[in-house]
Amino acid sequence: GCPARRPPLRPSPRPVAGALAWFASAATVAAQEPRYRSCDELERALDESAAVAGSRLRRLEHPGLAAAGVRAYEVATPGPIESSQRPTLLVLGGLDGISLSGSEAAVACARALGAAASPLAAEVSVVVVPCASRAALERYLADQRGDGGDDAPVDLDRDGVADEDGRGALD
Repeated sequence: GCPARRPPLRPSPRPVAGALAWFASAATVAAQEPRYRSCDELERALDESAAVAGSRLRRLEHPGLAAAGVRAYEVATPGPIESSQRPTLLVLGGLDGISLSGSEAAVACARALGAAASPLAAEVSVVVVPCASRAALERYLADQRGDGGDDAPVDLDRDGVADEDGRGALD
């Protein structure tokens, strides 16, 4: 006969409520930083936290992420369900060069979850990307006037040529 099938995993609302509580506390910690940090400084802080004995935080090595210049971290917590089978909570910071506190909050959340046992991290896989758009954050930090974009060429009129049109061009 056929092997018995397991019912699909259904996420409970409890991990979501726990995640929201963690974000609220992480945002409070991030607001206490004296200044915003660069992507290198944020990632160095996470690497230092991961190096502490007993930390549940580790850097994820993935060729696609490395090629894009993105570093991701996982809070590896043992639990009743294999990590790859749990729902995943993806924490993205630094989506643009304007919302700087998101990167700080992502780092604070990762450090807090990685430092101590957490019921949340035992029920869900937590992946943290502190700088999703490194170029946008670095550009803002360089001149404090970032527009939230990065340096990727843009083909606004979709004619196959990038960055040739000025504002208001109609061709």
